[in-house]
Amino acid sequence: MDPRQINVIVTEGGKCPLLNVGDSLSICDNEIRMHSGKMCMRALDALYVQLPACLRAASPKEVYSHGPLHCSRAFCGVTFRIEVLPVGSSRKTDPLTDTRRGNARRAAIAGAMLQNLGSFMERVPSEVSSRLMRSSSLETFNNGETILAEGEVNDKLFIVGDGEVCLTRRFPLASEDSFLAVLGVGECFGEMSLLTDQNNQITVRAHPTATIYTLDQEAVYRLMNTSAHFNLAMSQMLADRLRVFLATIEDEVRPGMRGDLATIPVVDLVQALNATRRCGTLVLSHGLLEGRIVFEKGKLIGATLGTEFGDDVFYVLADWHVGNFSFETTKDDVDETQRIQKDTLNLLMEFARRMDESGRSRNSSIIRKSGIVKRD
Repeated sequence: MDPRQINVIVTEGGKCPLLNVGDSLSICDNEIRMHSGKMCMRALDALYVQLPACLRAASPKEVYSHGPLHCSRAFCGVTFRIEVLPVGSSRKTDPLTDTRRGNARRAAIAGAMLQNLGSFMERVPSEVSSRLMRSSSLETFNNGETILAEGEVNDKLFIVGDGEVCLTRRFPLASEDSFLAVLGVGECFGEMSLLTDQNNQITVRAHPTATIYTLDQEAVYRLMNTSAHFNLAMSQMLADRLRVFLATIEDEVRPGMRGDLATIPVVDLVQALNATRRCGTLVLSHGLLEGRIVFEKGKLIGATLGTEFGDDVFYVLADWHVGNFSFETTKDDVDETQRIQKDTLNLLMEFARRMDESGRSRNSSIIRKSGIVKRD
């Protein structure tokens, strides 16, 4: 038997009921060790015939990687990568990349928290439930049909009336969706994108069949303005969902973080920095423009874009969906005359209101006045 260790890693989960991305096993000295998940015998049979060629091609001093390899079941869609390690070296831990390991952790955290939030409809009294039902439309989704897709602009609140829905999300750099949770009767979704005017961040599908009550944005706002119970229930649900979101991006809001605004919107970054009481400067780049948002113990105290500053500049920056961001631990000096006085939550609510009322037209004059800002 060849003394080198061979790792087999699942790189795409496909439709297999047994395997998920990151499941792996090691073969060394006639011993097979499972690091995570299960392993299908059909998959092992398909991979076994590849091992002699991989061993011959591998260098004795370097890690050799071969793939993607496919399961012998045509409909399955699972792919694998084979690693051959140099003589004398081994990996005792799951050989997932840092990105996939992080995404798996985020999905597990989000799923566990979402499953324990409780039913939205249990938070509102029966008379409010009756009003809500009368204001809604009803639709049935079958065979895993998509109800709400990640990346879509959403202006509705969805409530599960019968059946179940499955929540998934594609995390940054991932090649496939990660399972988050299954929601049942009385639970809602779509509220974050509805109230913040940000693109939806999860995909929701019938599991396998679901009947959904749908309220449009106008009906939701009308209920929030006329029913204190409904308003409280929505606020509690938003707070709970925000806790889930913060738990999944905890690593991304550390000092020195960098990323893409298409992955984490400005509003989400502001909420995360506010909730974790960070001090520093969030630097945003959008083409040749550079904006800066300053935080002091989580409170947003300043926003600049070229020579412009203040609340209106923040509303412009919050609407940037393309570009990059970084977080600097050094806090820009903010002159008292330029300091933002509004509470951070009020700023975010005002931004959502402006987007709802007038879209993005009001921002163009500020961008024109700001000029082109050269980045380092």
